[in-house]
Amino acid sequence: MKYTEFKDCRVSRLGFGTMRLPMHQDGTIDYETGKEMVDYALSHGITYFDTAYKYHAGEAENFCRAALTERHPRESFYLADKMPAWLCNTQQDVNDIFEDQLKKCGTDYFDFYLLHNVDEEIWPIIQKLDIIDILKKELAKGRIRHLGFSVHCEPELLRSILENHSEDLEFVQIQLNYMDWDYINAKELYSICREFNKPIIIMEPLRGGMLSNPLSERSRRILDEAGSDRGLSYTDFALGFADSLDGVMCTLSGMSAPEQMRENVEFYNGDGLDERHLEAVGKAAEALQSDILIPCTGCGYCFECPQEIQIPKIFSAYNEAAAKGFHYIWDSLSAMYKKLGPNGRDCIGCGNCESHCPQKIKIIDLLKKIDDKYAELEKANNRRFSLYMKVCSLLLRRFFQIAAGRVVQHCTSLVESGTVAGAVPCMLGHVPLESAAHVGTSPGCGREKILNSFKTVNKQLGFPHTPGRVENRCVWVFPFRHHIRKHHGRNHR
Repeated sequence: MKYTEFKDCRVSRLGFGTMRLPMHQDGTIDYETGKEMVDYALSHGITYFDTAYKYHAGEAENFCRAALTERHPRESFYLADKMPAWLCNTQQDVNDIFEDQLKKCGTDYFDFYLLHNVDEEIWPIIQKLDIIDILKKELAKGRIRHLGFSVHCEPELLRSILENHSEDLEFVQIQLNYMDWDYINAKELYSICREFNKPIIIMEPLRGGMLSNPLSERSRRILDEAGSDRGLSYTDFALGFADSLDGVMCTLSGMSAPEQMRENVEFYNGDGLDERHLEAVGKAAEALQSDILIPCTGCGYCFECPQEIQIPKIFSAYNEAAAKGFHYIWDSLSAMYKKLGPNGRDCIGCGNCESHCPQKIKIIDLLKKIDDKYAELEKANNRRFSLYMKVCSLLLRRFFQIAAGRVVQHCTSLVESGTVAGAVPCMLGHVPLESAAHVGTSPGCGREKILNSFKTVNKQLGFPHTPGRVENRCVWVFPFRHHIRKHHGRNHR
């Protein structure tokens, strides 16, 4: 494992984020699998564990107590937590949340503590309640060892904060990955942190898992070709890009399965990416940016929708469909969209989701556009299906005409050559009976016999028989096997 020396701490370059822990089918945290992952992380050199008050609907901190602080020596790891200023109306709220976090995490102190999700709306709350001063008091008590902040803001606000609070805030956590480097403002935020010489903790290096399996086929081809020499995975490329940057103290990965943990640890035990690999990452980013439409990371901060619209799932499904040109051969895209539950048609425009979105996505407008797109796809699909059925009907009719005609012709030759004594119809088909009438020219297999046999078979199969219309029906004709065996001694066809 690679490490960064930060003051009195030896921080692992790979950190374990608890925003996407393993889960059961009912949506609760899978504690047993999570404990297994924590044990593996510690035994393989990971020392930095990150959680937050609202992760997993408030359950992630309880998990940290059960899996980490109650089972491992406190000095064997660093625990980071965050203050959700948007939940605070008074200074007492700040104090109450902090105390609750210590209790839930089962610890007397936090090694790293951050102002959570600082942006243009939350920063005024922090200033109004003097939250930095409150946390500095906890720093003096030793209940916070290092104080920093995480941001989802514009570069101007980050610069302003560091210009005025650089001495108070020791490190910065930013969203950074190779897609967001130029796509949003990751490069600018990174440059400002470097300008103020602030150690950087990277979150969303895989962009919510998107970069572990890029939706863009062009992007995948670029990375497959570049990584073939070392067998690098898409995840390796994403983590390698983040780790290649100067000033990075730790990169958080929200690992949700043991195999993800093993893959990430294996990469951080290796050599990282070389210049050729990093060049490929840049090209893959360009391809991905041109193919992806909605920059959602799936963080779930918009989960408090009163209409219970599963916004991240809708955005993810839409991005995947768009990356494939809205072509999906196994099912109707509009039908899959409806299976996601409440959607844009159910949105009441309250804006609750947009106020919590770290990516500043115009969620309300996009939900409406997505709903319109799927309605358009449904109409087009109905038109295509109708045309498809007409074509299939014509093709099947022609197929049976040709097939039945050939069978009749073959049976005729068998009867005329004396290979079989006669032939009878045994199945319905799609050829008028007149096309088989010449079979009756052979002895013992006249037209009347065919018609009588046809009536008998219809009766046995339960098909209705209409006298006088039998000529408009059709038959498949096969030789009598017992006659074949009698004349040839074997079942010859």
